[in-house]
Amino acid sequence: MKLVLVESPTKARTLSRFLGKDYRIEATYGHIRDLGKGELGVDVEHNFQPKYVIPRDKAARVKELRGLVRSNQHVILATDPDREGEAIAYHMAVILSNKGARITSDKIDADRFQRITFHEITDEAINEALKNPGTINMPLVDAQQARRVLDRLVGYELSPLLWRKLSRRWLSAGRVQSVAVRLIVEREREIQKFQKEEFWEIEGEFFSVIPSRVEGSNSTDSGVKASSAAPPAGGSARNDNESIKAKLISKDGVKYESSETIKLFDGNYTFSKTSIANKEAAEAIIQDLNPPVGGPFIVSAVDKKEIKRNPAPPYTTSTLQIDAGRRLGYTSKRIMQLAQGLYEEGVITYHRTDSVNLATKFLGAAKNYIEKIYGTEFSQYRTYATKSKLAQEAHEAIRPTRVDVSSLNQSSNGKFREEHNRLYELIWKRAVASQMAAAIFDSTTIQISSGNNYLFETQGSVIKFEGFLKVTGRDAETIVLPEVTVGETVNLSKTNELQKFTAPPPRYSEASLIKALEEDGIGRPSTYAPTISTIQERLLCGKRS
Repeated sequence: MKLVLVESPTKARTLSRFLGKDYRIEATYGHIRDLGKGELGVDVEHNFQPKYVIPRDKAARVKELRGLVRSNQHVILATDPDREGEAIAYHMAVILSNKGARITSDKIDADRFQRITFHEITDEAINEALKNPGTINMPLVDAQQARRVLDRLVGYELSPLLWRKLSRRWLSAGRVQSVAVRLIVEREREIQKFQKEEFWEIEGEFFSVIPSRVEGSNSTDSGVKASSAAPPAGGSARNDNESIKAKLISKDGVKYESSETIKLFDGNYTFSKTSIANKEAAEAIIQDLNPPVGGPFIVSAVDKKEIKRNPAPPYTTSTLQIDAGRRLGYTSKRIMQLAQGLYEEGVITYHRTDSVNLATKFLGAAKNYIEKIYGTEFSQYRTYATKSKLAQEAHEAIRPTRVDVSSLNQSSNGKFREEHNRLYELIWKRAVASQMAAAIFDSTTIQISSGNNYLFETQGSVIKFEGFLKVTGRDAETIVLPEVTVGETVNLSKTNELQKFTAPPPRYSEASLIKALEEDGIGRPSTYAPTISTIQERLLCGKRS
């Protein structure tokens, strides 16, 4: 019987379904060798050599695993395909290569260990990995070790300093968490420094008078008179849903709205305001718009054009946390817990990734599925390039392992909670939509001019072809504008004066903090959720609804 080692018991159970009786799958229950607690654990005088120990709570498990392995038995290491997984495989190999209870050497008996990796827990992926075993990727192990040593150097040296200075022993510092806290603190200072300014906007509601036959008369009135009152007798207006709501944008060609950009600690912040500074100024303009001064109002421009909107690439770890946090309201920690469960049950690919690549096998399956369910016009083959220079392109994006399963309610047999299903559906929609045609909109911009050179503008769009939106749904309601023609006279039926204030830069949400860390090259996909969780648990920052 062949022995296969993985990290978690859930993953072990899933693998057992595929491998059968010829294999024994055992879990290490996470890391089984780490830097010692209560000491630095790094020899800074000798090339920063780490001092590894087997944690007390893992000693019994290590003894059990040693008892399962005969001295000449081959062991298959099937831990996750990332730095942490590679490190677990390495340390397990070191432990099993040492015959005694103590670790006297870090040398590995390479002939006894096979390293297999797969990015999805499916029959095909596992068998392919078993047919093509490799060895432990030492550069990947070294990368994990370097990060672990840096974490210990920063945390072990700086955390006691915080305890002494602030007399709060629950505080901590870290390579990533301290940068995250700095971003939050600087943003709070920028919010406090920001000076709000009052400004006003003006909206007008217009309708077009459609001439009709005057009751009791044999003649028709072909003239249209502009007025802010109700339509005159003998004319009828479009009904309410065909009115045109437009925003005042300029006077004599000079725009009211302007943008201002301020430099922040991390990036820039742009906000808009109008030159209408107070209520008195707004009321003066409205007075100027009323008859007899303001009329007539004429449709001065109607611009129609076709707009295409392409689907987003499939999820990476960070974009999944950002989007699921925004759409589902889950914390980044909960999102990763749910994704871990989905991966270990074999329904999605590995969830710690910064790549947007998709396997050729999935691309073909997605094409067939889309054409069968939605039609050939909805299918469009697409590949995506990862922008991050640090991305591991050997990985795949997060996607479902079966394109034909759009919901876990179809075949979960009660394994998953509703939270799992909601996250899975989000992943499925994003991956499938990435292989669909663009959505096409008919966009319309209408401008309305007054006799004394005020200009109003409104925009609307109507979906012409759903494309990928057939799967993802629409983010916003379609704004339908009535059909009007240039030169047509419209009535101003109502004006609204809206008081507003310039807003300071927004506080970070979990989603926007993850995005900032990723853009600045700080941390890795696997570190974002625990970092955000830690800085809240240590009371370094708080979250408000």
